[in-house]
Amino acid sequence: MRSASSSNGSPPTRSPGSAASTPPSSSPSITSPSAVGSRRGVLDDGGVISAATARRLACEAGLIPAVLGTRSELLDLGRKTRLFSGAQRRGLNLTQPTCTAEGCDWPAHLCHAHHDQPWSSGGTTDLANARNLCPRHHARIHDPAFETSHLPDGKVAFHRRT
Repeated sequence: MRSASSSNGSPPTRSPGSAASTPPSSSPSITSPSAVGSRRGVLDDGGVISAATARRLACEAGLIPAVLGTRSELLDLGRKTRLFSGAQRRGLNLTQPTCTAEGCDWPAHLCHAHHDQPWSSGGTTDLANARNLCPRHHARIHDPAFETSHLPDGKVAFHRRT
């Protein structure tokens, strides 16, 4: 995976105390462990850095790791993106073919992708934090008049607060 630059288009910058051999204009890439036998980062100029250093440089540059599917579809976007991508929605629809509200059978293609832990409260935009909800149940899960229970089978149930 090769990272080009920070989200604002400028190259990553070094922070005080970072390795002097890491030029600020180099972009780290993580090489595949199977290709080289160990995890490491390779700079554009061919220099080798540890995976930990590559992760730190990516973090300082405002980059996030992206988990890709077998056809390079984006499946895990972490915190930088709030809305689920088309590839994430397709993956969610495979694992959750209907609305996940108890007793609802609305098909997944008519459902909304919902963050179990709200994005505004630190929730991530990935499949582990996603659920399909039909428009009615998506409105209900955000309605303060209802309490939501997460059931052992992965479904949710709603109860009117008293």
